[in-house]
Amino acid sequence: ARPGIFLLNPAAGRGIGQAAQEAWEVAMSKALDKFREQQKLAERLVSICESDVGGDHDALSRAGVVFCVAFWQAYVENLIREAYEVIRLKIRSSNEDEVVLLDRFFELNERLLEDRIKFFNTPNSEKVKKLFITTLKFDPVKYWDFQEMLVNETKVKGSSIQAILNFWLDVRHSIAHGARLPQDCRDGTKKNFDLNHDSLVECINFFKFLTTHTDMKLDSYLEKDFGINLQSSNWIQSY
Repeated sequence: ARPGIFLLNPAAGRGIGQAAQEAWEVAMSKALDKFREQQKLAERLVSICESDVGGDHDALSRAGVVFCVAFWQAYVENLIREAYEVIRLKIRSSNEDEVVLLDRFFELNERLLEDRIKFFNTPNSEKVKKLFITTLKFDPVKYWDFQEMLVNETKVKGSSIQAILNFWLDVRHSIAHGARLPQDCRDGTKKNFDLNHDSLVECINFFKFLTTHTDMKLDSYLEKDFGINLQSSNWIQSY
C-alpha cells in the first residue's frame, strides 16, 4: 500500500507519530502556519500523481522535493525572526522605563540576526543547529534525539533524523544541479534511490514531522526561559 500524506489521509498515514499528528492541527507559530499553507503545493503534486496511475511522475516528484526543502528553509528563517520579535516585545513591555535603550539594543542585534540568516544558504542539520544557537541559544537538534518517526516502517532517532534531513537536501541539490540522485542510506544501508510518488510522500511527511517538533520544543523553551509562547505572538511577516 502507498504511504498516505499525514492529515490528508490520516487513516493511511505513516511516518509522523501521534504526537506530531495532534500538534500539527494546532500550530504554535505563524511560521508553521505559513509552512502548512506552502506544503499544500507539494501535496497537490501528489494528488496529480495519484490521478495518473501508471504515469511517469519523475518531474512532479522532483518539483515536490524542491518545494519541501525551500519551504523548510523559509520556515527556519521565519521562526527565528518570529521568536526574536516575541522576545523583544516581552522584554520591552516589562522594562517601560528603558524603552529607548532597549529598542536601540534590539535594532543593533536585529542587523546581526539578518546577517546570520543571509548566510543560511543550505539548510542542513549543522547549519540549522548553528543558526538557532547563535540567534536564540536554542538547539533544536538535541530535541530531535527524543523523537521517533518511521522511515520505511523502521524506527529511527536522533542522529538518524539529522541524516535523513541531510539526505533530502542532497536529493534537492542533485535535482537542482542535474546530477545523479544520491544513494539512500536512511535505514543504515546503501541502496539506489528512486524518486517517485511514494518517496515524495515520505519527504512531505518528514518535513511536517520536523517542523512540528521544532515548533513544539521552541515554544517550550521560550515559555521556560522567557515566560512567553509562540501562540500568543502578534508577529507579522513583513519581508
